Amino acid sequence: MESILATCDTGVHVVVVIICVHILFQWLAH
Repeated sequence: MESILATCDTGVHVVVVIICVHILFQWLAH
C-alpha cells in the first residue's frame, strides 16, 4: 500500500514539475 502511495506521489510531483516548466517556457516565449 505504501509503495502505491509513493508511486502516486512521485507521479504527482513529476506532473507538477512538467506543468511548471511548461508555464515557464510559455512565459519566456512571450
